[in-house]
Amino acid sequence: LVDWILSQDILKIVFSRDTLDKTQYIDKLEDIIKFLMKCNRLTVEHLAIIWDSQKDKFEVIVKNIHDLLAKLAWQFEGEHLDHLFACFKQSWGGTNKEMM
Repeated sequence: LVDWILSQDILKIVFSRDTLDKTQYIDKLEDIIKFLMKCNRLTVEHLAIIWDSQKDKFEVIVKNIHDLLAKLAWQFEGEHLDHLFACFKQSWGGTNKEMM
């Protein structure tokens, strides 16, 4: 199943839908991401897809994606957290030096 999810670019599809404002939909996406994490197949590129899904979107979508990432962050590997922190820093418009 995990190979099929990855080979079909399912994350790109599900995170480009118009339903990211629905909490129930986000809950289902959380299950998919947790499954990838359990199989040690979640990549930084996947996090980039998730992060990019909220760029320039309505506030409810931004909130839903940020809440999703906050729930999942407890289980992220170091490289995932580093990438996520870099995304937040970039969204604030600062450089690494300015944020330290």
